[in-house]
Amino acid sequence: MPALTRRHLLQHLSTLAAGSAVGLPAYCAYAAEWGNWSGNQSASPAQFIYASDEAHISEVVRAAKQLRVVGGSHSFSALVPSDDTLLSLEALNGAVSHDTARHQGTYWAGSRLAQVSALAAAAGQSLINEPDINVQSLGGAISTATHGTGGNLTCLSANVTNIRLITADGIALDCSAQQHSEIFNAARVGLGCLGVMSQITLQN
Repeated sequence: MPALTRRHLLQHLSTLAAGSAVGLPAYCAYAAEWGNWSGNQSASPAQFIYASDEAHISEVVRAAKQLRVVGGSHSFSALVPSDDTLLSLEALNGAVSHDTARHQGTYWAGSRLAQVSALAAAAGQSLINEPDINVQSLGGAISTATHGTGGNLTCLSANVTNIRLITADGIALDCSAQQHSEIFNAARVGLGCLGVMSQITLQN
């Protein structure tokens, strides 16, 4: 099966400006190599899996001996490299729902920030803060405390109101300031240590 290259990925993310969900071709089920955008991090995992839904994430989490989650591959740090299992959420992208009364939007964690911004705008909302480089995945940006612009504005994770985590035992755990609050606060910049984010709700 051919590997997913950055060129292939960018081609299939070309619909982000329109805010629509992005599908991945069938050959993206598994790939042999991974590298970040700058080239200073790379890996040759035993398996590189592209999750199709939350049930698939649960299955992968339960089966893997060691699991690292891949976002937009824009981090310089060694969070992703592993010789075991890499899991991408690229296929889990787009909006889950928008709450017009609360000005909140729930998005799949594999959504790119540009896509989230466009989806929010289509719903009459706007991100409170958005980086000038907005091709990172939402889950990755939240997990690593990616910042936006402006000295008086918080990082993106501060605008998260709810997170759905797939934990190490494969259970979906919905977290917020009111529900599992300690896990919620830690997961907002959790570096992937507490589970796999599948859905994220933002205060827009």
